[in-house]
This record gives sequence, C-alpha cells and structure tokens, in this order.
Amino acid sequence: MRKQRFVTILFFTALSVVVTFNSMWNNSTKSAVNTASRHKSNAKVISIATLDATSVASAIELTAFVTPVTLPAPIVPVAPVTIVRVVAAPPVTAPPVTAPPVTAPPVTAPPVPQPLGGVWLELRSCESSNNYGDDTGNGYYGAYQFSLPTWNSLGYAGTPSEAPYYIQDQAAQRLQARSGWSQWPQCSARLGL
Repeated sequence: MRKQRFVTILFFTALSVVVTFNSMWNNSTKSAVNTASRHKSNAKVISIATLDATSVASAIELTAFVTPVTLPAPIVPVAPVTIVRVVAAPPVTAPPVTAPPVTAPPVTAPPVPQPLGGVWLELRSCESSNNYGDDTGNGYYGAYQFSLPTWNSLGYAGTPSEAPYYIQDQAAQRLQARSGWSQWPQCSARLGL
C-alpha cells in the first residue's frame, strides 16, 4: 500500500512538472531517451498521459532514473495469543495390594479326655481313693499305684503321681492290655475282674 501511495505521489508530481514545463520537455525528450537506452540497467521508462496547457492530449514518454527504495514491512495487527499450559495429572496408582495376614489357627491342645469312668473309676477308687497325686511312700504312685519299674517299662519317665491324670489312665490301659487285671490283684478280685 505504501508503494502504491509513493507511485501515486510520484505520478502527480511528475504530472505537474510536465504540465508546467511542457514546452521545455518537448525538445529534450529525444535526448533523454537516448541516455536511458545507454543506461538500461538503472533506467525505468514511465509512460504518462497528460493534458498540456492548451487542452490537447499528448503522450509523453518520460524516462527517469529510478533508485529502488525498500520500504519497511507493513505493521499487521496481531491477535493476542493465549498460552495454555497443559499440566498432566499425576498417574493414578492403586494402593499396593497386600494379602491379609495369614493367621495360623490358634494352637490348642488336643482335647483333654475326661478321666476314665466305669471299671477304671472303680479300680482307681479301690487302689488310691481316686487320687491321681497319691504318694504314700510305700513304693507305689498315682491313682493306679504303679511301681517305678512298671511305669518305666511302659515308656514313661518320672513318677506316676506327677503325671497328668490322662497319662495315668493311658498307662493303666496299656498295662492291662499287656498283662491283664492281675497287676492289681486285690482290687481286681474285689471288683470281680
């Protein structure tokens, strides 16, 4: 747009000079054309149609030496720029999966059997008055009045009166299975065993 304005101003300026000095130019036109043809690299030929002072149309070829002019680039309005910053959300992580603690079932002692009843209760009552801790000092111990050699022969250690009642019941059953009721001679006879 500035180039166009510059050329328009140049055109009207040249036009006014041509109108004013029309007569002077008629004679020098031939000489200017000859000079321009010699300097073609820098010369630009501009054709201008003008009206002279007598209102007769004449075409004048005006040769001028033009120096190229670089005009600054036009200022173009720029729309405001909005900068958007995109921030990535942190990755979603699931909490670590942990297995529930393995709990062992509570350690329980095997169920303690009830003291033997029936004939075994009658035998204990006869031998020691049903006293598992009986130790009278006569060399026989516990509810079934075991001697230490008999107790040890069944595979038990210590004294029978210190063993729990269910161990004494177990030992009495093992002894009866191995040797019969004769191990308790008086009470077995009294009970009819």
